[in-house]
Amino acid sequence: MSELVQQLIVSGSPISSWPFERMARKVSAWYTGTLSVTAQQLQEVASQAGNAEEGKESLVEWLSCEGLKALDMKAARINEDAPMLSFAVFRQVQLMQVDSYWRRHLNKMNFLRSYANLRGYAQQDVLVEYKLEGYKMFQVMMGKIRRDTLYYIFTFVPRPLQLVSNERMSDLASNQQLCQTSD
Repeated sequence: MSELVQQLIVSGSPISSWPFERMARKVSAWYTGTLSVTAQQLQEVASQAGNAEEGKESLVEWLSCEGLKALDMKAARINEDAPMLSFAVFRQVQLMQVDSYWRRHLNKMNFLRSYANLRGYAQQDVLVEYKLEGYKMFQVMMGKIRRDTLYYIFTFVPRPLQLVSNERMSDLASNQQLCQTSD
């Protein structure tokens, strides 16, 4: 949540000029079906703090607290269908995001290596430039992983588990045997 607040609110700007409507839309979109936030709620939380910097901090704290409550609600909904499924879902979603973004990051780092060599012609230290740009890219990647993990967790809709009938089990077993004998 701090990334969202930092992204949307310019430091030193008065609370009255903050884009509460946009922030409320983004937060509500992230926490699809679990948390709905209004611009008035966000403005009240920020205004109660007093000055702009304290308002920013209280907004981040309030959004984080509400986000944790929404995450608990989502876990409870997932666990209604299958006990302890929420941990597996959260883990799987996060692993998928890390894997996807890490592969992209490695490709970008290869490109950056080529790009950093060009900076040598500009009389800049190639290694320093490579490290700085790589660190910035890593920070952006981590923010995207956090954002997308939350988004996919909250858009996940579990289907009720159903017992597999004995007839279906025997069909599956016979299909598996057929596949093994054909190999």
